[in-house]
Amino acid sequence: MSDTIKIEILRELAKSGAVREITLLGNGAVVNIIAKVGMGERLLVARSGRARQFRDLNRAARFIRNDLGLALAGLNLANWNPDQKAI
Repeated sequence: MSDTIKIEILRELAKSGAVREITLLGNGAVVNIIAKVGMGERLLVARSGRARQFRDLNRAARFIRNDLGLALAGLNLANWNPDQKAI
């Protein structure tokens, strides 16, 4: 996925109601957040430009609920392995 979105922008879009869907995507030992905005999907990135990775599923859920103010999210754990060691 090449389209990305920074936290600050996603926060503003969530406030305005422009976020159509949020998915927690398990990827190895981490969880990423994918936002459907407009006609595309965007990977949440930190200020550094790297993918924002959550090592704990609960922290990712709290971020969606508390920081973005969203109450619903999808969950894709097909490639999630919480016991995998970081590379």
